[in-house]
Amino acid sequence: WGPQYVEATMPCVILCFLIIVRTQGPVLSSVYMAVGQPHLQRRFVIVMTSLIVIFIYPAIKRYGLIGAAATAVISNFIAMFMQIFWCKRIIPLNFYDYIKCYIPGLLLAFPSVITVVLLVVSGVNSLAVIVLSAAFVLFIVYAAYFGRFFLSGKQKTLFPAAEKEKISLCDIAQA
Repeated sequence: WGPQYVEATMPCVILCFLIIVRTQGPVLSSVYMAVGQPHLQRRFVIVMTSLIVIFIYPAIKRYGLIGAAATAVISNFIAMFMQIFWCKRIIPLNFYDYIKCYIPGLLLAFPSVITVVLLVVSGVNSLAVIVLSAAFVLFIVYAAYFGRFFLSGKQKTLFPAAEKEKISLCDIAQA
């Protein structure tokens, strides 16, 4: 690492937000494949690609690498939200319940983020110490959360209607 890479730091931070979209893409595209409508998935890929092609050059001209990274992230998020809304037409997916499922993960990651910030602010320069400390805190938080979750025996679902009416996933896929 050196000073020549400093300019790429912020674009890399922005591109980290693609993790959210990239983990949800296969889930949503699997729904379209399961119900025999893969053309819907292709539609979102075309939308995302079109947005990137249209906006990448002006974003780079105006904002440089940050503009390129932001264009990719924003295009992916637009396509993901479109997929979620279109998925409501195929399966009984409530958008707010779907988005709400992110909250526990964000809350579980928060102590690790605070740990990293506190270590950096306090002057710790060792990447190994920062990463290991954050990983340790994350392990403790997850162990406490999942230990409580498994001991309580409660199961959560994104499809409360299916659970109440005892609808199987096969019934949902055939709908």
